[in-house]
Amino acid sequence: MSTVHDTKVHCTLRLLIPTIAYDPQSILGFIYRKGDGIGKDDTVAFKWYEQAAHQGKRNAQFHLGTMYQMGEGVEKNEQLALTWFQKAAEQGHREASVIVSVLTAKLDEGAIINGAYENEQLGWTFPIPKGWWVFTEKETASLERTINQVLRKNTDPAIGKKEFTSILNLRRNYALFFSITEGGELALNTEGKYETYKTTMFQQVIDSNIHQNKGIDRKISRILLGGLWFDSLDLTVYSSPEKKTENFRQIYYVRLFNDRVLTIVLTYINENDKTAILKSLQNSKFTQHADGQ
Repeated sequence: MSTVHDTKVHCTLRLLIPTIAYDPQSILGFIYRKGDGIGKDDTVAFKWYEQAAHQGKRNAQFHLGTMYQMGEGVEKNEQLALTWFQKAAEQGHREASVIVSVLTAKLDEGAIINGAYENEQLGWTFPIPKGWWVFTEKETASLERTINQVLRKNTDPAIGKKEFTSILNLRRNYALFFSITEGGELALNTEGKYETYKTTMFQQVIDSNIHQNKGIDRKISRILLGGLWFDSLDLTVYSSPEKKTENFRQIYYVRLFNDRVLTIVLTYINENDKTAILKSLQNSKFTQHADGQ
């Protein structure tokens, strides 16, 4: 029986143990999960992390939570993921504490009052433009399934797993407007993490259109909406790389709110639809974050 893998693991352990305050089982979990020097094996990694986690090792508890959350080496289970994050947080694991606070926070989906959308958590009041309709529950459910599929497909290790809440979705003829807040494992409590998230997300949007053999024009800038600065990605999408026929246009507005990101997306063909939405966004208010940053 070959012992090549065992030899590599033991060599790696000898290098890591003197410098990392982890238990040997957690180190083995790390090695097998990353495929560091051996073949990547999430199932084996999960078993090593699980043994260490049951022994009260907080780092193992945290990593076990991420594996349950992502369905790596084990069937996905959000409740067990939260349980292990909580156990790690109780022992002072900082990242686990942030994730628990995000996952257990009550998210405000807002309400329509007198023709305006109001969200207390964001402090956002958005006047709905005339002629635009709020999504039905069926349409919202369909949109959420689509977003979930995109997030699962395009999750990048640099920004971690995403958790989103759909808050306001509108439609008019061929134009669509939707907004979501994202958090989860992102734990976006620093500007540096937000910059990584924004850059990665914009690039994923661009790449997804290129991979569909479409031509695109793009513009990245900043815009003042409701008294706050948002990062924006403005796309013109063509039916082919030759850019002879324009399919549609799309704008992404993104901003960090504490440990969550607000993303607003407008897909349109008619410039009048863009003008109506942009006017409402500029006339909207963010009362809890009116710092102009």
